[in-house]
Amino acid sequence: MITMWEDILMKRGGSITSYAKRLVDQVIDETPRNVNQILDLMFKELERSRDKGLVSGRNLIPTRKELKMYLAKNYNKVRISRITGKEISGKSNSEMRYFR
Repeated sequence: MITMWEDILMKRGGSITSYAKRLVDQVIDETPRNVNQILDLMFKELERSRDKGLVSGRNLIPTRKELKMYLAKNYNKVRISRITGKEISGKSNSEMRYFR
């Protein structure tokens, strides 16, 4: 017998749902954003859709790891310095931002 946690772990194997992919496509644009900013926009869009009665269910928002993997494969990315806010090539004190 499979426990609830084993069931959850098997279903969340690293890829995001087709609804989550459409949601990312809706919120991402030419503005470089980090993963947390993209997730915030996804939550806001999801709330609007729920208020209209358009969506319900589970796994509508991916984990950070799943989202990072999807964004890295499908969108442009740039590393931005946290201090200056400018594009850099090194990893020191920077964050990855994704855009269309």
